[in-house]
Amino acid sequence: MLAFSAFVAHDEYSYTQQNYYANSGGDLFALPGGTAQLGVGADFRTYEFQQTPSAAATEGAIYNFNASPRYDMSRDSYGAFAEILMPVIKDVEVSAAARYDSISAIENGVTGTTMGKDQSKSTYKVSARWQPTQQLLFRTSYGTGFKAPSMLDIAQPLVNAGFTATAWECPIQ
Repeated sequence: MLAFSAFVAHDEYSYTQQNYYANSGGDLFALPGGTAQLGVGADFRTYEFQQTPSAAATEGAIYNFNASPRYDMSRDSYGAFAEILMPVIKDVEVSAAARYDSISAIENGVTGTTMGKDQSKSTYKVSARWQPTQQLLFRTSYGTGFKAPSMLDIAQPLVNAGFTATAWECPIQ
């Protein structure tokens, strides 16, 4: 006769993002092609990411199973921007935009440490639009940008994938 045992195991995950935005815009001054306009704004975000593995996984109830790591991470970011649109003449528009972003280091609630570092970056974009006829339109732009690494890219704990028992040298070096 076969005997089986059963258990229920589940990991808990939570991701929270709170966003606060403010922006405004309006007319600035008259140009031959129309009215120049300005837009400005700012934002603030807070991120939290938690993972708690099941007790069955962490206590070894599952044979040869590597439990997911526990983590509790958080960080904030804020930014500000401005953009101006200038209709220089009837068929030509020029615009310029700038943005500043600041992203905090990651607070690790499990270890009580700070991981990574505060990062900030200023970016910009300039563009132009020329429409000599109703059927023909030319556009050009140049801009800069960046992508900050995610919290998991920086602070996710390393895990054993379960395939090797010890360290080994890579044979393809």
